[in-house]
Amino acid sequence: QAAPCLRGLVSGYRYSGDEKWLRHLTAQVDELMERLEDEDGHPGWGRSITGEALLLEPILEFIHVAQSDPEVSAETKKKAEGYLEIIDPAMIMKWDEMGRWKETHMGCGTYLSRITLPHNKNAHSGMMLLAAARATHSPERRAIYLDKARKLARRWKKHLKVRGDHYIWHYWDPAGGWDYDEEGVKRHWVNLEHRGYGSIDVSFMAAAYDHGLVFTREDAEMHCRTFLQEIWNGDEENPEYRAMGTFNPDYVESSIYSGLGRFSPKIMELWGKSV
Repeated sequence: QAAPCLRGLVSGYRYSGDEKWLRHLTAQVDELMERLEDEDGHPGWGRSITGEALLLEPILEFIHVAQSDPEVSAETKKKAEGYLEIIDPAMIMKWDEMGRWKETHMGCGTYLSRITLPHNKNAHSGMMLLAAARATHSPERRAIYLDKARKLARRWKKHLKVRGDHYIWHYWDPAGGWDYDEEGVKRHWVNLEHRGYGSIDVSFMAAAYDHGLVFTREDAEMHCRTFLQEIWNGDEENPEYRAMGTFNPDYVESSIYSGLGRFSPKIMELWGKSV
């Protein structure tokens, strides 16, 4: 519940320039920091890679805003630096130390729990790593974070499939031997993205593109065509959306791929109708 609120508070400041948004944010982050656990030498809020990435991304984005905006008060900048000391690198690199990051073939990488995480969960981590790269003061760590984000993006692009003039993709794909049982059977079903998580996937694609990682403008435009041909019902008066691999014939399974709005006037128009 906290992550969307934190994102909204950062956006509120960006749009208004009113620091009250950041004061509300730091009050919430202070509470989160008080709840950090460190039982095994790895500070965090539990064992969920994705849950922590969701929280860390807007906190790191706030830190970057505080660092780069001269209008932010000294008090708020000091708060941001305090959070950064806790987060960077301990909370970002701990998954490597816990064996939950794997380098795979063709210069790719993935996070895993018992098995490789689904693409949308890796996308959340990828966006967090990009935010960490913007916030860290260490050139060495910035290079590490960008490299990991690049490997996540590269793996996902490797699994994109071309259908006509656009992409389609699976919810999950295996990455290594840990994704198969002793009989060689995959430990997770493999099929088209089915619950609207594609909006997360394409947001990571757009963020990676902004950082010059892996994806091209043509990739972005192909993802736009995915949305317009696979997700949208084509009705401008009563637009509805469903995931490309939905098990439900009704248009109830997806949301607008808002991360693609800046690449497509039509998607931006549809997004505007929904907010």
